[in-house]
Amino acid sequence: MRLRHVIPALLAAALLAPAALAQCPEPSALDMDPAAEPLRVEKAAGGNLRISWEAVTADTVRLHRGDLGRLHATGSYDHRVVAESPDGEVEIEPPDGPLYFVVNSDCRAGDSGVGRDSSGTERPYGGLVLVTIGLQGGMNVGAAQFVLLHPPARTFTETDWVTFIGPFADGAPGSPFGLPNASRAGEVRVAVLFGAFVPDPSFDPPPDMPLDITEVLLGYHGTAPTAMDFAIEECVISDLFGASIPETECVLSNVDVLF
Repeated sequence: MRLRHVIPALLAAALLAPAALAQCPEPSALDMDPAAEPLRVEKAAGGNLRISWEAVTADTVRLHRGDLGRLHATGSYDHRVVAESPDGEVEIEPPDGPLYFVVNSDCRAGDSGVGRDSSGTERPYGGLVLVTIGLQGGMNVGAAQFVLLHPPARTFTETDWVTFIGPFADGAPGSPFGLPNASRAGEVRVAVLFGAFVPDPSFDPPPDMPLDITEVLLGYHGTAPTAMDFAIEECVISDLFGASIPETECVLSNVDVLF
């Protein structure tokens, strides 16, 4: 399961204050209750991973995934939400590399924590933020390249968390495909290619309104990031023949904290 499949459900969630964390039961908290059902990871049919945890009284449970190699090398966590389920288990596509998983529950009135490390210190709690990038200015765009900068110590993303969007006329050949590269901490490098940049004719924005082309989903720890935490560099816009379109620029269209 790719993360974009759960975005509609996550959009309804609210950003919760850390003080509310104690109001919701924490699933599979073996250090608090040795008799609790542990978090389990096993292979499922079709090559997916089935991840299950202790059933608790909550509206849903969120599954977080982090880079185990980074944790061992630096001692820093980078887990972020990759799925949620009220049923005590979820299946996800097998990711690359060594990973760790943690869970926390959502009770609407507050969330639980995501457990503690071997020294008893609470692991960092975080959420998701969706950053939308648009083009402002000229038309007849054939390609766009840019770098989205984000704070590497607080926000994390992956290559398949970059989505390419419209608006485009129905059936037009201009639906975009992209070449994201999110392998460098604090940077998301994106190349968006179009057959023809043809907005939906019913969409008639003011001249200063950007046409959104890319969404980047990022996990964060600590305080939710704001638009001031993001920047766009190395924006290059060209037409269908590869010529530069200097009157068009890349802009941060929206920064939406999902929870």
